[in-house]
Amino acid sequence: MARVRRQYPAVAAFAVLLALWEVLPLAGVVNSSVMPPAFEVLGNIPSLLSADGFGAALTATVENWIVGVAAAIVVGTLLGTLMGRSAIAFYALNRIITLGYSTPKVALVVPLIVLVGSGALPIIIVVFLGALIPVVTSAFHGSRQIKREHVWAARSAGVSRWAVPFRVVLPSALPQLLAGYRLAIALGLLDVMGAQFIVRSTGIGAFLYDSFDVGQFTQVWSAATVVAALGLIADLLYVGLTRRSFRWLA
Repeated sequence: MARVRRQYPAVAAFAVLLALWEVLPLAGVVNSSVMPPAFEVLGNIPSLLSADGFGAALTATVENWIVGVAAAIVVGTLLGTLMGRSAIAFYALNRIITLGYSTPKVALVVPLIVLVGSGALPIIIVVFLGALIPVVTSAFHGSRQIKREHVWAARSAGVSRWAVPFRVVLPSALPQLLAGYRLAIALGLLDVMGAQFIVRSTGIGAFLYDSFDVGQFTQVWSAATVVAALGLIADLLYVGLTRRSFRWLA
């Protein structure tokens, strides 16, 4: 019951947001032809989901998002852990990772198209690069906090040197890793949409931009709402899965 009560503020916030979205266009505060009322947009979603090409666009977006984020989780966890446990790896990779902080990942789409061609690959690479940074950062800080005494205790208990990262370091860094993975999922969705805006060959980003070009603003807002719902569902599923799988972290 207490867990249900904790959801009341979130539900109230959504209700206020929905009410403002409905009232402001109707009151003329914003142009209703550009920003339709909420219930008009929500009522258009069923027809949007059955529209030609939207199902394929949704599938392409989810596929690019999952592949890019999954690759970032695997590579970022390994790189961050290596940087946290090895001074040589840290000094070799730190400047490169730091450069990636301030580089807009979507700006790399056009050079990537030149290098690898058009299609899904440059979009996946952009998602990968955007999601990589929070994973590397969380893995680095999580692995850095491991005390030498814990490693020595594990070695004295029979854990081999090569098994220490998997049996000692990664389990101890798990709280930071899970937070980094959650952030990577959210950033991956932003990057996949931005990349699809530029490539405009497939995905919800391309579908949304094409609707904007022809002035179908209800369609634009409906597609944006679907993307927002997609991100919210992914986050809720991730949080629920991690809480069930790692109850000791709650």
